[in-house]
Amino acid sequence: YVIPGNRNLTLTGQITGNVVDASRTGLRYAAAADVGGNVIRGNGVGVSAIGESTLRALGFVGQARANLITQNALGVSLSGLMQGQIVADNIGIGVTGRGTLGGESLERANVIRGNALGVGGFTGLVQHNSITGNATGIAALTLQEIRENLITRNRVVGVLVAGVDDVRIAGNTLQAEDAADLVRVQNGAFN
Repeated sequence: YVIPGNRNLTLTGQITGNVVDASRTGLRYAAAADVGGNVIRGNGVGVSAIGESTLRALGFVGQARANLITQNALGVSLSGLMQGQIVADNIGIGVTGRGTLGGESLERANVIRGNALGVGGFTGLVQHNSITGNATGIAALTLQEIRENLITRNRVVGVLVAGVDDVRIAGNTLQAEDAADLVRVQNGAFN
C-alpha cells in the first residue's frame, strides 16, 4: 500500500477482506503493511510487490494471512521476498521478478497453482513453495537455485531447464501427472 509522499508512514491497521478487480495493477505493495485475506483478480498485474526484508515483505508483516491472487494476466511481479500467498489460475505467469520466492519453511509456503507457467523470468532463489497443477511449474534461468519445494502434478513439466546454465535443483519433492516430465533439460542447457 503506497501513499505518495509519505515514505516514512507506518500503517497500523489491516488491509483485509477486499476484492480488488479490473485494474492495470491490483495491488502495489511497497510498505510494511498487514495485507491479507483479499481476493485480487481480473487485473493486468495482480500484485506488484517490493520488499527486500522480512520487516517489509508481502506475507511477512502482521498476521500474514494469504491473499488469493487469481485470474490476472500476470499474477505477481516480485522484487524482494514473498511468502504465504495463493497465486492461482492466472492467464500467463504466476510469479516473475527477482529476489527470494518463499520463506524459511514450507509452513508458510506460497501456493502457485493452475497457471500457464507457475514461475518464470524469476532471478533468484525459489524455496519452500508448493508449485502444483500448472502447465509448466518453473522455467529456470541461469544461476537459478530451486530447493525444498513441493513440485507436483504440473501437466507438461515440473522444472524446465532450457538453454541456460548453472541451475541448481536440490531437496525438492517432485511428482508427475500422467505423462509429464519432472525435470526437462534441453536446448543446450549445461552446468
